[in-house]
Amino acid sequence: MNHKTMIKLWLIVVLAGISLLPTISLQAQGPGLTETFDDPTLSGWEHSPGVSVVEGALRVEPGNFAFHGGEWGDFTLTLRARLLPPDLGGDQGGVGEGAFVISYRASDTGVYHLLIAGDQLALQREAGGDVVELAATPLPPDFGGGRGGAGEWFQLTVTVAGGEQAVALNGEPALTAADPDPLPPGGVAFEALGELTAEFDDLTLTPAGEAAPTPQAAPPTSQAGSWVRTGGPLGGLGYDIRMRPDNPDVMYVTDAWAGVFKSTDGGQTWFPANEGITTRAGESG
Repeated sequence: MNHKTMIKLWLIVVLAGISLLPTISLQAQGPGLTETFDDPTLSGWEHSPGVSVVEGALRVEPGNFAFHGGEWGDFTLTLRARLLPPDLGGDQGGVGEGAFVISYRASDTGVYHLLIAGDQLALQREAGGDVVELAATPLPPDFGGGRGGAGEWFQLTVTVAGGEQAVALNGEPALTAADPDPLPPGGVAFEALGELTAEFDDLTLTPAGEAAPTPQAAPPTSQAGSWVRTGGPLGGLGYDIRMRPDNPDVMYVTDAWAGVFKSTDGGQTWFPANEGITTRAGESG
């Protein structure tokens, strides 16, 4: 079965799942959305039973979804995600058959679906029962979240401006698409299908025209200092930092136990970049 056929088959399941999302009148959720998934009650989220917070990340088990209502039209969405195999243990067998889906501008009018299925990335538009594939492309060969990198965190960024959409993986452009009849604003949803389990963390949705929140903003001097989790190694000691000369927003830091971590936003957030590197004992801590 080729990848296009597989994506189309998974889309049928996606539509069945999305049809179960709450058909409520969506209300604005404020200027944006920042979610670190540290609250096990998942306040503000509608979700099916197989969704939970595990070690500070949102875990969506096969056949389940999580939905956050809102009226977001033009925005930039960034998050960290990873795909887990059926035993949740990072087995060498990969993540199994399935699809990882992020849906946005989700409302009673329609929804966009961004799918990772097999080794393909696809963007599709659903409205009035009709589905149109806006763009599809193979995943990069070194993409850590693909079949060869089960259990590795990757960073995903989606930028939407009118009918123009762009997707980046680990800071590198991966897919662009244009919709001549863009859907109205709506909420966001995550779904995992088939044998696949997905985890998400450090979600930031910034509406167009607004400044992105600064995760490490200093607290007022009258308050006690506090730490903000930005995705680096747990309890890790950074030994060396390097920046790309042509793009100082791309940074790397080494850690004694957890290997190499990478940032694509000037050090505000981090994710592991250990593909091809054997670490001593996994995450430090």
